[in-house]
Amino acid sequence: MAARAAPHDNSAMTQRSLQTGIRFLVVKMQKTKLDPSVRRKPGAKRAKKMGAFTYAVLIKLLAEGTRTCAELAEETGLHILTIYDYTYHLHKAGAVHICTWDGSGRHQTRIYMLGAGKDVPRPSKSRKQIADDYRARKTAAEVAGVS
Repeated sequence: MAARAAPHDNSAMTQRSLQTGIRFLVVKMQKTKLDPSVRRKPGAKRAKKMGAFTYAVLIKLLAEGTRTCAELAEETGLHILTIYDYTYHLHKAGAVHICTWDGSGRHQTRIYMLGAGKDVPRPSKSRKQIADDYRARKTAAEVAGVS
C-alpha cells in the first residue's frame, strides 16, 4: 500500500488571510475618519432616522390632504427613497390610495391620499396621440434645421 500524505497545515494560511482582513479593516476605518470626501460636509442635512415620531408625522401629513412623495420627503426631512418605500407598503396594505396623477408622459407622479379607496388609473396616450406628437416634433426639428 502507498503511504498517505500528511494533511496540510492550513493554520499559516488562515493566519495570513486573517491578518490581511484586519489590515483592510484598519485602513478602511482610518480612511473614513480622515478622508474629507467620505465625511459629511459641514452644514449638510443629516439623514433622519425613521422612528415612531417621524412615522406619526408622515401619517399626519397624509391625513391633512393629498401629498406626493417629494412633498412628504421635503416636509419630513426623510430621503425620497425612504418615502417611496413607506408609501409603497402603506399602499400595499390598503392604508393609502392613489387619488390622482400629476404630470404627463413619462414624468407622472402619484398623489396619495390616506384611507382605503380605489386607485385612479395612470393616464396614458393613445397610439394616435403618440404618433401625432412624434410627427409634430419631427417637423419642428426640420423647420429649426436640426436633423
